[in-house]
Amino acid sequence: MSFTVASWNILADAYIRPDIYRECRPDAIDPALRLGRLIDRVEALAADVVCLQEIEAEFSARLALAIPWKRCFAKKGGARKDGCEIRVRPPAAPGPWDSFLYADGSGHVAIVAVVLLAEGPVAIATTHLKWDPPGTAAAQRYGLRQTEELLAALRERAPGIPWIACGDFNVTADDAVLARFAEAGFSDAYDSMPLASTCVANGRARRIDFMLYTAGLMAKPRPLSLLTDDAILPSVKIPSDHLAIAATFERLR
Repeated sequence: MSFTVASWNILADAYIRPDIYRECRPDAIDPALRLGRLIDRVEALAADVVCLQEIEAEFSARLALAIPWKRCFAKKGGARKDGCEIRVRPPAAPGPWDSFLYADGSGHVAIVAVVLLAEGPVAIATTHLKWDPPGTAAAQRYGLRQTEELLAALRERAPGIPWIACGDFNVTADDAVLARFAEAGFSDAYDSMPLASTCVANGRARRIDFMLYTAGLMAKPRPLSLLTDDAILPSVKIPSDHLAIAATFERLR
């Protein structure tokens, strides 16, 4: 018996500015046209649990009408319109869940949910860590502080069961953020695919989206489409500036 978890930064409409996405086709970034493509893509992920970042409340509601799964949604703080969401396909169901804003005042949010699966309960966390400029000292890094808060939340809210942490971490696999997760006992589902990329930022394809898991689980990652440095996203085919990631998990007895 196995289950699949997917994670995707869908790119909030609020962040689509013509000056940033000037190379994209107009019909690729039009909110009305993107809506249907995003819904179709979420459904095509064929996952038991779908974790979304940069999801706005309006789209969350529209998605709930199209795909009526149980969902846990939490908005970022302040005036930000987007947040994170965990969606669970029946017969699986979300158990106890909670969300919290990171204590650093950035407005970034995390969700931690116990998901009740036929294979047993699994704690799933999703978040969008705040980006730090290159060269930021470790003590000033949002990403490292938020990682520590997320790990503490998992220990407190879901002791004794396997954990999966996923989302847009805004770092690459060689960053100290991933090293801290590894110290806490997490493995990278995509570790066997070192050349995989999930987005193109500043003309460089890289992997900044992660699916991490603890002991008690075995992961098989879903292959990713090839992204090159000259890829232009969003496109009509890929309606976000990130690719979705997914892995199929088995509980180890």
